Amino acid sequence: MKARWAALAAVALLASACSGGDDSDGSDATASDGSSAPAEDAAFLAGAASRSVLPTVDGERAYLDEAPEWNDYDPDDPGVFVPAWDQGRVDVGNGSDDGSWVHDDLRASA
Repeated sequence: MKARWAALAAVALLASACSGGDDSDGSDATASDGSSAPAEDAAFLAGAASRSVLPTVDGERAYLDEAPEWNDYDPDDPGVFVPAWDQGRVDVGNGSDDGSWVHDDLRASA
């Protein structure tokens, strides 16, 4: 619980440090070359996203509902058989001419 509060405090300090805490009054600032330039408002923006990168079947990834659970790992269970993808054949490069089994979701996160 202490680690969670410490992480929250670190994020709050980082946000306040990046929030443009300069003492400008919004008037024109003088650049190093002596010319006058408008002051820019500083902003701190953050975001996060995650998306499955697996091919679709009929426009969705509902076949993942039948895939084995992460905690129920069985080395003999190949997963869910998918005979055809919307995107066409998937060459897996292991002697098989297409990919037909899905065991886990594959996600890209940023």
